Amino acid sequence: MIKHPDGPDLSLDTYVGLLKQNVKMTGMSENIDLIGDTPDNPLGNSTGSSLGSPLSNPPGHSQHFPSPEELAATLARSLKSFANVSWLQSTGSTNTDLIELLKTWSSDFDACPPGDLPRLLGAHIQTAGKGRAGRSWIGAPGGTLMFSCAFSVQIPLSRLAGLSPALGVASCEALRQVLPTQAQRLTVKWPNDIQWDQRKLAGLLLESAGKGPDAGSSYLVIGMGLNLAAGQALSLQLGRDVADWASICCEAGGASLNDPAILVSALATSWADTLSEYALTGFDGYVARFAAMDALAGCAVTLSDQGRIFQTGIAQGLDTTGRLLLRTETGLLPVSVGDVSVRRTSSTGK
Repeated sequence: MIKHPDGPDLSLDTYVGLLKQNVKMTGMSENIDLIGDTPDNPLGNSTGSSLGSPLSNPPGHSQHFPSPEELAATLARSLKSFANVSWLQSTGSTNTDLIELLKTWSSDFDACPPGDLPRLLGAHIQTAGKGRAGRSWIGAPGGTLMFSCAFSVQIPLSRLAGLSPALGVASCEALRQVLPTQAQRLTVKWPNDIQWDQRKLAGLLLESAGKGPDAGSSYLVIGMGLNLAAGQALSLQLGRDVADWASICCEAGGASLNDPAILVSALATSWADTLSEYALTGFDGYVARFAAMDALAGCAVTLSDQGRIFQTGIAQGLDTTGRLLLRTETGLLPVSVGDVSVRRTSSTGK
C-alpha cells in the first residue's frame, strides 16, 4: 500500500493503472516501469526496474530516458566542478547513502580524499527515500527525478535556518532559466517547495552530516524529488493539484528541454553557487529574490502540526533570517522551518 500525506492510500497496482490512464489521456508512451514511494522520511522512494525507459512526454514528442550510465556520463561532462558524479539503477535513499559516507569522513578525516567534494548521487529507483516532515514520493523511472548532492560548507549555525528557503529560491531560478516562456509561473512555497500555478512540482530536503575537515566547516546533503510526468494521474488520485515537468514544457513551448540531464545540471550548479554566496550574505541576499517568487505572499494560510490546525493568518513574506511572517489577530508571528505544515486557505487566493 502506498501512503501519501495529502490523499488516500493507494496500492501499487492502482497507481500503475492511474499512470497508464494518464498516459492514454495525454498521448504519452505506455512503456513505463513504475516505482512506488511511501511517506516515512524526506526525499523519494520507489520499487521497480528498468535500465533506460521512455520518458513520458506530451503528445508529439518522444524521448528516451537515459540509463544510469548514460546519465552519469552526461552529467560528469557538464558538472566539471563536482569531484564525483554517480547515477544508480536502484538504492535505498541517495540522501542516506551520502550521509553515511560523510559521517564516516567526519569521524576519520584521513579517510576523506582531498578535493572529493562536492559529489552528486542520483538513482532511477529509491526504495527507502526521504521527504520533508516524513513525506515520500510516488514515482517511476522517467516519471520522477531523484538525486542528492553532498557539500562541505562554512556556514555558522545561526544562519542555517534560512538556507532552506534560499535553496528554494536558487532551485526556482534555475528551473525558470531553462524555460523559454512563462517562467514566472514557477514559484516557491515556503520553505522550499517548487510550484507551477500553485501545483507542487518538486521539493527539497536538507540534512546535516557532521563536522567537516576544516575549522567551522560542516557536511551538508541536499536532496530533491521532481515530478517529470504523470501529474494529471496523481492529481486525480490525491485530490490535490500536482505538476509535472513534461506538461510544463508543453505549455511553455520548450518540450525539447524535457531532458533530465539539463535539469540536474542546472539545479546542482545553482546549489553549489548558493552555498558559497549564502556563506557570505546569509538570507539577507535572498529576501528580495524570494519575494519575487513567493507563492504565499498576501494569502490566507493555516499552520498545522501533525494534522491539527492551530493558527491562521495572512502570509507577509519572510524576515532576514528566512522565517515566514504571518499576520494574525495579535500581531506578526514568525514561523521557523520545520515547526509546522503551511497550507493556503482554499477560499483565498492570489
